[in-house]
Amino acid sequence: HDFWVFFTDKPHDPPPNKTTARTEMRLETFSKGEHMFDTDVNIQPGTFACIGQVFDEAHGPVEMVIAHPDGTVVVGRTTIMTNAIGKWWNLKMTDDPSEGGKIRIYANNVLKATFTSRGPRAYYFKCGVYSRKNSNRSEALFRNVKMWVKGDAAG
Repeated sequence: HDFWVFFTDKPHDPPPNKTTARTEMRLETFSKGEHMFDTDVNIQPGTFACIGQVFDEAHGPVEMVIAHPDGTVVVGRTTIMTNAIGKWWNLKMTDDPSEGGKIRIYANNVLKATFTSRGPRAYYFKCGVYSRKNSNRSEALFRNVKMWVKGDAAG
């Protein structure tokens, strides 16, 4: 999947949408059990964009994966990858919506960050490019996109 966006593109309808332009893929919603988003990603030069999210269906993004033009990829204040421009690397995000659940972020199968989930509610994963100010054109390639479910966690 090749996702790209120009900063001058208009955000999607319906108005009044206050976000910047984006090209995205949303995975299926879940509300119980541990789920894992697993993909290989290749960030193209010049990209300054959100490339992945753990999303709370009712209240918006919980954690966002941000690619910087220098090749640094961060979640919050935690660097999860450096020198990420123009090469394939693996990104995994997990979420367990149970009380006190955890969100875990992995780069190349190494745990890089753990965050507290917002508790029991509906979540989903998103990937693509969500343009940010000062980014003329953002592009990221995704392959082998999968969502894994641990045990009997349908829902």
